[in-house]
Amino acid sequence: MIGTRADLLKREEGVSAVEFALIAPVMLALLAAIVDFGTLVYTRAQLETAVSGATSYVLASSQDMEPGTALGVGETALRMIVSGAGDRTTGTATFNNGSSVTYADGSYQPAGGPLTQCHCPTTNAGTLSWGAAVTCGSVCADGGRAGQFVQLSAALPYSPLFLGYGLVEEGAMTVSTVVTLQ
Repeated sequence: MIGTRADLLKREEGVSAVEFALIAPVMLALLAAIVDFGTLVYTRAQLETAVSGATSYVLASSQDMEPGTALGVGETALRMIVSGAGDRTTGTATFNNGSSVTYADGSYQPAGGPLTQCHCPTTNAGTLSWGAAVTCGSVCADGGRAGQFVQLSAALPYSPLFLGYGLVEEGAMTVSTVVTLQ
């Protein structure tokens, strides 16, 4: 039997169901954000680890690298990145702003260029500028020495559920490094 309005307000049946209905969406959204952020950090770590391993390989191979073997070293470095970060990864190994190897859509594309030149690369706001070719061993404007360099770049498409947290820009995570060969 239904009582008066005062009787209905005193009843406590179903209060926990109402509380759950109010709290559950907030808790599920929080859980989804935590899983999204964790997946993002894990994927970024995989990409950085793959690029780090490829960088180590290029450094170890630089002692024996000749103009004719550089593209093979670059392709092997890109294979290491793809095997560590996944097939959706794209990448480029650029030697002295000249020869390069690019990986995209399952294939490796070499492009020629001189490997005998030296450069004084600089960065500005995260963008690498090779500058003009200079005499190997000469002093650069920043006080360093002109030499031969390899730039390894890798990008992995990623679409977070919520925010990119500064790790995803334009739908991809990107990691880039420059290795000194001389």
